[in-house]
Amino acid sequence: MNVFQRTSKVRTRKSLQRKFWLFFGLAALLVVFALAAPFVTPNDPNATNAAIRGMGPMAGYPLGTDLYGRCVLSRIMIGARTSIFSAVILVVISFAAGTLLGLLSGWLGGIADTVIMRICDLLLAFPQMVLAIAVAGVLGGSLVNAMIALGITGWTLYARLARAHTLAIKKEPFVIAARLNGCSSLQILVRHILPNIVGPLVVNAATQLGTNMIGIAGLSFLGLGVVPPQAEWGSMINESRAYLQLAPWSVLAPAAAVILTVMVFNYLGDAVRDLMDVSEVKA
Repeated sequence: MNVFQRTSKVRTRKSLQRKFWLFFGLAALLVVFALAAPFVTPNDPNATNAAIRGMGPMAGYPLGTDLYGRCVLSRIMIGARTSIFSAVILVVISFAAGTLLGLLSGWLGGIADTVIMRICDLLLAFPQMVLAIAVAGVLGGSLVNAMIALGITGWTLYARLARAHTLAIKKEPFVIAARLNGCSSLQILVRHILPNIVGPLVVNAATQLGTNMIGIAGLSFLGLGVVPPQAEWGSMINESRAYLQLAPWSVLAPAAAVILTVMVFNYLGDAVRDLMDVSEVKA
């Protein structure tokens, strides 16, 4: 490798690092914003006022009011907690469950591998959102049920990825040496295999944050997620969509919140993936 190529790779890595820290900082600001929302909202997000129903932006109500006279800005701020943290919790649970099942599937093989992978294939045969709508419709509308509906298929991505990497790594010399030294299967999985496969799994988790936010907002929009008057961006859009021409701000404001937040987390996921790819090439 000549000096020019080495310098170019260093610049590329620094550029990707700047991109990562930029979107990581924006994502962190959104999380802090969601945490601080209950303490900084300009108005009570659930307080109704018939005298100011459907009013446009004005003093005390920067983003106007909805058809019930509630402050749109306050509801967006409170809804950030529901939309962001529900997606994060869903990703964490799906990540843990899928990684565990994928590790066991790849390590044990045989019947366990066949059963777990056939369940994955069965769930992946249906579009995720269609299956989530069906499950949420059976369970009833609530945030927990919406998360369960999305989580039923969410773990399969991590399971298949963890299994593929486990199958490749368990044949490596250092794993065989650990077996010969008397290490148990649990020790090998925790100490040797998991640390070597967690990178790609984290990348996948980062890219799924935005997808889960869209899924939760979509189910809430259909009335299968958050139950009003609890504030959530998808349910806010659903409540005000019939009044789009009369009070467009009550629809466009939560829609913009969804779009901007999902974009930030999607770009963060892309930045994590690109940075990991460069690190693997360097290694």
